[in-house]
Amino acid sequence: KAGVVIVNSYHAHPKGWTAVGGRVAQSSAVGERGRFWADSAMMHLPDRPLVVTEQNHCFWNQYLFENALLFPSYSSLQGFSAIITHVSPVAAYIPARDISNFHAGTIPTMRVNEFLMMQLFKRGDVKQSPHRLDLEISEKFVERNGRRALGMPELPLLCGFRSYFPGAAQLSQVDRADLTIPASTTRSFATYEWSSETQSAAGKEQLNAVVEQMRRKGILGRGNRTNPDREIYQSDTEEIELRAREKLLKVVTPRTEGVTLCAGAKLEKLDLLTVRSTTVPAAVGITSVDGKALSESSRMVLFLNTMSHAEGMVLSGDRTTLLKKNGARMLVETGVVQLSFPLRNGKRFQLYPLSLNGIRREAIPFEVRNGVAEIRIDTAALKHGPTPFFELVAETR
Repeated sequence: KAGVVIVNSYHAHPKGWTAVGGRVAQSSAVGERGRFWADSAMMHLPDRPLVVTEQNHCFWNQYLFENALLFPSYSSLQGFSAIITHVSPVAAYIPARDISNFHAGTIPTMRVNEFLMMQLFKRGDVKQSPHRLDLEISEKFVERNGRRALGMPELPLLCGFRSYFPGAAQLSQVDRADLTIPASTTRSFATYEWSSETQSAAGKEQLNAVVEQMRRKGILGRGNRTNPDREIYQSDTEEIELRAREKLLKVVTPRTEGVTLCAGAKLEKLDLLTVRSTTVPAAVGITSVDGKALSESSRMVLFLNTMSHAEGMVLSGDRTTLLKKNGARMLVETGVVQLSFPLRNGKRFQLYPLSLNGIRREAIPFEVRNGVAEIRIDTAALKHGPTPFFELVAETR
């Protein structure tokens, strides 16, 4: 018997790859309540580790930037053992003159996703859930329902989650779960050559009932904002909040704060960081790179992660179908973002655009009002071209 669970997980997996006529779905992973991640989380067993040997939010889906926060944050919440991006997270070669659905090292948006993967998951900025909910799957259930699904995919967004088979031998001793619920026939799967996807979801009444049990058990605190009727899901740690109708995923930790926003979204207050406006859909945030909490850090990176496009690439009106391609030179969508961030350690800071390989460019001026940096970045106006990375660093002299 395998001592580890291995899964692969993709959002918007291509059909037809990058040949003309190839198709990539344009749905939002956040709008779908992180379903492609949650389906992997529901394979986690209580007595053995889970390793994601392939994961990707595939190009040219228009919400590619969401994976800067989604997969690493929730995987850390669940205590996944490893995450491996498919494919080529480092561009150690000159890429072929053709676009790719997967090559993270050559797609700027995916480069940012990888950077945040290291901060949120590898460094452990997002805390693992202190609770565990087990979905009990009996042998009779499997015999009767086969490929019918096993529960509510929203539950792994809320706390530690494991699928428990009481009839199977346990490979290691595990503590008792905080809450155990029986499997139910609430979802079904479609299986393709390289992937599978959920076709139906649980009813809100059933999900509300489980959330109420979680509140009674103290798994979700009194101030927890989870409301399935409004499609709002906040983790038990209260570090992650997903608001599906807004396509908004907010992550707030001592060392990293970030949020996914649609163009023209209303002001969003995180903890220290406030995103006042953005003219472009993006994942926006800030992360400490000196290991300190943001309130004490002297070196941080602001990120404005937008969509990438290949030069000369032509898509259908609904963006799903590739009509024409002409090489693999990548462009990034530009926009204007306005941010507020308190500079609490008494030092003076400079803000530098960074090229994708980390080279500092000319500093961007900003105002400080009552100790709060008021920052406006127009990526189309940068001298050396647009970039998703900006270093906020304390002066040393």
